[in-house]
Amino acid sequence: MTREELITRIKETAYLEGDFVLRSGKRSKYYLDKYLFETCPDILKALGAEFAAHAGDDVTLIAGAELGGVALAAALPGQRRANCSRSRFDP
Repeated sequence: MTREELITRIKETAYLEGDFVLRSGKRSKYYLDKYLFETCPDILKALGAEFAAHAGDDVTLIAGAELGGVALAAALPGQRRANCSRSRFDP
């Protein structure tokens, strides 16, 4: 998938317009819901390839923040020889 095709797929799958209250409390007329595209294997595979293009050869561990970041972090090791881990935020 080309970068342009990836952008189109993400927008078709996860770009929403409406009235959204963000975590910060601010309002927005648009929202990109990563949970919608994280269930699409073709998008995750293409994102993994994009991430791999920017990761150096010395990268051995990819970490993703709990929930949304885990699937994104897991997409990269499929493209490179790296382990995947998740991080957790404890307030």
